[in-house]
Amino acid sequence: MVQAEEIKLIGISEDKFNSGLFASVQDGATGQGGNLTIETQSLSIQDGGFVGVLTRGAGNAGELNIKAKEIEVIGRSGDGIFPSNISASVINPFEGRATGNGGDIFIETDSLTIQDGAIIDAVTEGDGPA
Repeated sequence: MVQAEEIKLIGISEDKFNSGLFASVQDGATGQGGNLTIETQSLSIQDGGFVGVLTRGAGNAGELNIKAKEIEVIGRSGDGIFPSNISASVINPFEGRATGNGGDIFIETDSLTIQDGAIIDAVTEGDGPA
């Protein structure tokens, strides 16, 4: 669980690592992804920032719960490749390696803004339902 008055996740590093909060099963690993709960007044995800539960290996993604008065998911990384994102996903970076079920996303907010190519998604690129 992450609790803070304000949370800002902005941009990606030169090595293409997203600023983010996530619970995941990594490439080639086996196991269940963890759950992630975020409670805050203000959550801002910008310029390729990421919040999510996902699996890149064999196992199910966890559950993502966000409770915030205000949520902004804005834009893409400077190179345009990575959208700012809230996700519960099965990601298949190498053909046939990711298996499992995508997670659930629960959002409770007074204000939700998604703009400039940002996304909220539950997607499967491997074997298993989103």
